[in-house]
Amino acid sequence: MTSALNEIWGKLTNSRGQGFVKPLDINGDGTGAFKIIGDYSSAVEEFYIQPPSNEDYFIIRIVLQLDSEADIDRAKYGTLAALTNGVKLYHEIDSVKTLLNFGGTAMKDNQALINFSSDMASVELSGANPKTNLFDLSNVGDRDENAIWLKGSTNDKLIFEVNDDFSGLIDHEIIVKGFKRIVGTR
Repeated sequence: MTSALNEIWGKLTNSRGQGFVKPLDINGDGTGAFKIIGDYSSAVEEFYIQPPSNEDYFIIRIVLQLDSEADIDRAKYGTLAALTNGVKLYHEIDSVKTLLNFGGTAMKDNQALINFSSDMASVELSGANPKTNLFDLSNVGDRDENAIWLKGSTNDKLIFEVNDDFSGLIDHEIIVKGFKRIVGTR
């Protein structure tokens, strides 16, 4: 999904910069694993995005995609039981992490994701009724002053932290949409 979106959005260049759509991954640069499926309960794993040192990113949309085989149950995470540790979204600026979750807590179930989301959609896929649930976690809108600014020069990151077992999900990823600028250009 992200490659098709990036092909379309990536062609957009305006005064804000070059558009992009990217998944958060374990390397932060688009080269690592980005499917958040597996057992991460023994250690924290970070999926993140970090611009190169000569670029700045302006994140305007953050979407969490959860694919499962059943309708959404607000007391669960996807179709898993509510999470023990929950997922956390951080904005790291110059090595200082700030939790972006409203209320300052981890999101442990679908209801917490819905509460945190500015929009939520559930789409039935073809086949044996698997569902795709999309949660818009950005709450930043389409304006520069509301965008999450990641500076490459200070190693800023947007981090999605997990520490639970996600083995039962069909798909689980977090995708960002935004603009990038080469430092020193307008």
